[in-house]
Amino acid sequence: MKNRTTTELRSPLLEAFEPARLRLLAAGMLHHEERGATVALTAMDHGAGATTVAHGLAHALGVASGDDRVLLVDATSAPDDAHARDWHAVAAQLRDGSEVAAPSADQSFETLSIAGAPAPRSRDDETAWNEAWDRLRRLYGNIIVDCGPLSTESPYLWSKWVDNTILVIDAEKVSRERLLAIRKQIEQGALPVDGFVLNKRRFYVPDRLYRALS
Repeated sequence: MKNRTTTELRSPLLEAFEPARLRLLAAGMLHHEERGATVALTAMDHGAGATTVAHGLAHALGVASGDDRVLLVDATSAPDDAHARDWHAVAAQLRDGSEVAAPSADQSFETLSIAGAPAPRSRDDETAWNEAWDRLRRLYGNIIVDCGPLSTESPYLWSKWVDNTILVIDAEKVSRERLLAIRKQIEQGALPVDGFVLNKRRFYVPDRLYRALS
């Protein structure tokens, strides 16, 4: 059981991202009947705040999850990052029954750094990662993947493994016209995303605006 103080439950981080958790929960993106629900977060470009949203959402999920474990996968690390694991290594460790994640600073969720995205090039590779990913989904109630911007191949690769991909949009830099253009791209299948979150907004965003753009 995670220990949470009253101060933690009212933390600014939780207050900032609890609405996003509730919105995704209402959309059915944070629940799976048989295994852990998986969500990837991406952005059109660097700097939109996808990593911040990923951490905030993982924290909000961890606080609300009870005994269910929450995993944040950081897939934005470079291959030469000493803290990042190759997905082959993660699959091997999980097959051996080893722990692959570390607790966050506040212990509300766990983190796992993977260099890039799983890209099996053989049937054996695909079988190994399928087994590893299935094991993670049985270990964790929710898995959030910070997969980097759409200018890289990572979100497209991760979209094959997660239930839903959410686009994080910088509310300070995007216009209504740009939002409508993004929605059109989503509808045409040009972007591997299932919804969006407005980040860095200064004012409350009414539900009718989300409905109009969703």
